[in-house]
Amino acid sequence: SIITLDSLRRMGLKPGRLATIEVKAPWVHLYADDAEPPCSAENRFHGPIVRMTRGRINTECVLRVDAETELCAICTNERLDRLGLHEGGETWAVFGAYATILRVD
Repeated sequence: SIITLDSLRRMGLKPGRLATIEVKAPWVHLYADDAEPPCSAENRFHGPIVRMTRGRINTECVLRVDAETELCAICTNERLDRLGLHEGGETWAVFGAYATILRVD
């Protein structure tokens, strides 16, 4: 995530303090290749699609990043069909630092 120095101070963010990141689902891009995608996104995660909810225009895809973390992406049905992604299949999810919201407890 990218934050200002003022936000860093106001949030009290420091080493050892728990922070969470929320990612804006429409800004997460999916890639079907096995190889890591050649792009400039700072955040890249690979894993299985554990759930898909298809709508009339868009589909919500939930990717399992690790045992405790899931990442949601929203893409058009046309793109999803073109990529050949399906529930249980492996994919890459990538997003830039500006697509995140940082929270501290």
